[in-house]
Amino acid sequence: MGVAIRADREGNHARIVPTGSFDLAHATAAARALEDAEARLSGCVSVNVVLAQLDRIDGAGAVLLARLCDRLDAEGRHAQVIEGPNREAARLIARYREHRGDGPARRTNVMGPLARIGAVAAQLPGKATEALVFTGRCAAALPRVAAMPSSVDWPSLPKLIQEIGADALFVTSAANLLVGIIIGFLGVSQLGHFGALAYVPGLVVVAHFRELGPLVTAIVVAGRSGAGLASEIATMKVSEEIDALRSLGFDPIRWHLNMIESSPHITVDNLRIGWGTRVLMENVSFQVERGAVFAILGGSGSGTLFHWPPAKGASASATSIGLA
Repeated sequence: MGVAIRADREGNHARIVPTGSFDLAHATAAARALEDAEARLSGCVSVNVVLAQLDRIDGAGAVLLARLCDRLDAEGRHAQVIEGPNREAARLIARYREHRGDGPARRTNVMGPLARIGAVAAQLPGKATEALVFTGRCAAALPRVAAMPSSVDWPSLPKLIQEIGADALFVTSAANLLVGIIIGFLGVSQLGHFGALAYVPGLVVVAHFRELGPLVTAIVVAGRSGAGLASEIATMKVSEEIDALRSLGFDPIRWHLNMIESSPHITVDNLRIGWGTRVLMENVSFQVERGAVFAILGGSGSGTLFHWPPAKGASASATSIGLA
């Protein structure tokens, strides 16, 4: 289905009516049609964008219409979106207009010390609830792991232990060395007044290697590894991967736990393939676990056979098979 934009003028007022599919596949044609329509709006005081005849719109089409409205507002021509029956389309366009990066900076109220303390205190119950929920989920997952050991990717466990623990050996050794040196200096400066310098080595061994050593090691390893894991989750949050999972109806925690337990595997959810206006397949969802073999067959009885995961050092192989 094509893309068309009708521009109607009544004096100083104009109306833009986009029709067709404003999606990524028709983004180029939609951009050209918007440029032609915008050129016919010179001298208008207000412009209404009517969405009643839109057949389809996605993020690409919403960005084009949002930028058009922004340009009209910047030129002093008031742009208003008339949603009609396409309420979701209007909401999507408004969202892209709200998240423009080149807009004026919003003024934020500076919180005082007491207000900041109150805000932190108000967040404590929610943080405690999240911690308890996470602990409960981990505890509930242990019986399932014991009942189905194959659900855990055991070959990746040594690599995980190395990244979390063994790679922190240098930082942990340096921290323990510095703490031991400090204890030794303090022992010499304090016990030297009593002529008890012979007890300094024993003090360092007992106080540090037996008491403080495990504590310092645990703090350094937890801080280093926790910061690394938190940075990965923060990167996923900034890149909106977590929000994308929630918008698809998935629980992010359960999703990532499943990815860790059964990785590598292929997950396909609500697959839709088409050519032009013809839909070849839609609403296709399946998962391919490790070591499984699956085939995609066409209407003619021929298709492609896959094995996952591929052999080490090789790409995924595909072999056409015929059933005629």
